[in-house]
Amino acid sequence: SKPFLKSWYMGVKYDPRASGFDGMSSAAEVESFDVDATLTNEGTMTGKTETVVTPAGREFEVQHKVVEAADLITSNLDSGAINSEYPQALQPRDRTTLKSITQVNDIANKLNPKLLGDSASSTNGAPIVSPGNEVESGNGRTLAIRKAYQIGKADAYKAWLAEQGYDVDNMQQPVLV
Repeated sequence: SKPFLKSWYMGVKYDPRASGFDGMSSAAEVESFDVDATLTNEGTMTGKTETVVTPAGREFEVQHKVVEAADLITSNLDSGAINSEYPQALQPRDRTTLKSITQVNDIANKLNPKLLGDSASSTNGAPIVSPGNEVESGNGRTLAIRKAYQIGKADAYKAWLAEQGYDVDNMQQPVLV
């Protein structure tokens, strides 16, 4: 597990407004991760680099790449079930709720590529992934993009990626991360 967003997670963990979040890892478990050791993605990413800021104010650099949607490891499966292959310490939200599933479906049905690109905020824009393609920020966005491909509503997104200079011709379901 490699939570780049540990400071955000810890902030949410102790925020009384987050008391309804079930299944969050203990503070000790989150605190035991070596964040600084995971913030270097040298040699693993290609594309534009930008600085991203977490809700807690932590800044770090990310470098964009385009990957197949199926290669991304999300907190939940497309069915909504929890993904046992995903380090759940990275997911502060319960993505199995009706509210979360509705959010994913709404984003998929109204997929706006311009909202899924560059962003200075980790809570917006392209999902943020680890070198192993674990989605660390943007599980809902990633699930929505996959859903949009499944329901035939991602053509504009794929075209937008090509317009941005990404080579997606030989890709089935490209996702900018």
